[in-house]
Amino acid sequence: MGRKSIEVGASGQTVAANITRFRGLRGWTLAQLSEQLDIVGRPLTGNTLSAIENCTRRSDTDDLVAIAAALRVSPAALLMPYVDASATPDPSDPSLVIEQHVPTSAGSGVEAGQLWDWLIADSPLDASQILERRDEVAIEMWRREQVPTWAYRTRLQRE
Repeated sequence: MGRKSIEVGASGQTVAANITRFRGLRGWTLAQLSEQLDIVGRPLTGNTLSAIENCTRRSDTDDLVAIAAALRVSPAALLMPYVDASATPDPSDPSLVIEQHVPTSAGSGVEAGQLWDWLIADSPLDASQILERRDEVAIEMWRREQVPTWAYRTRLQRE
């Protein structure tokens, strides 16, 4: 009995779209991204990258980190669905972007602001974006569990 292949989920589709988007912003071909991945030490052919971008091949964690490094973006940037103000009820107010629900494998009904804050270890995924409803003490306790002590202290010194 053969194993079923695992389909690319919402986060995998986001990563694929973001690879295409960031590669396009740089004006790179698949071959050029492949060359950058050789430099990073994770050789992936143009065909493999095409399959990742077209969601016919899953990318693993090592691929994600290497592709982010090759594109010179944060891994979080590849995991964050692209949303802009034109998708909001009032395109003249870009602050509404954080309220847009975004596709993610982390659950349904996740707002863009919540997902981004979680991806950068700024607050738990279920933390409210509404200041009056936020439990800042609980968020700070969560943050201290996520961020390495040395990085946390360095961050505080920079602020």
